[in-house]
Amino acid sequence: MTIRSVSPSIFLHGLLAAIIIIFGGCDGTSDDSSQTVTGTLTATIGGVAYTATSFSRLTANGLTITTTSGDGRSLSLTFLGISSDGQYSLINRALDPTPGVAGGYSADGETYNIDTGIINLTAYTNDGITGTFVGTATGLLGAPDLAVLGGSIDVEF
Repeated sequence: MTIRSVSPSIFLHGLLAAIIIIFGGCDGTSDDSSQTVTGTLTATIGGVAYTATSFSRLTANGLTITTTSGDGRSLSLTFLGISSDGQYSLINRALDPTPGVAGGYSADGETYNIDTGIINLTAYTNDGITGTFVGTATGLLGAPDLAVLGGSIDVEF
């Protein structure tokens, strides 16, 4: 077996390329939650109307919009691999690596993945998101599945 040495120059170029690939998409910050997010997010989940009363935004491994309602329920949408408007699937991000939107919902101590359905984005820009969605909130730990109907998002950052 022949062992060859790699010149320091080639090694450093390879290391630099790996660093750029790993961190190239990062802008130096991962938490934009202090940034103002305004707008509306509504849906009917399990037959109960949901209206967001507060918003936060996090940019890490995709753009996540997290909302809470006046009665303590929460709904979040994480936009994965999306760069423009169009129709995307609601996905389980742990199981599906394709571009799409992973959702989460919690109410009355129960937790759900919103991982089946469609979201139609009519605007997806650096300034905001507009669209509609329908799907199913899959119950975890024995919670029943809930229909998600008439979902609408219109937010600005």
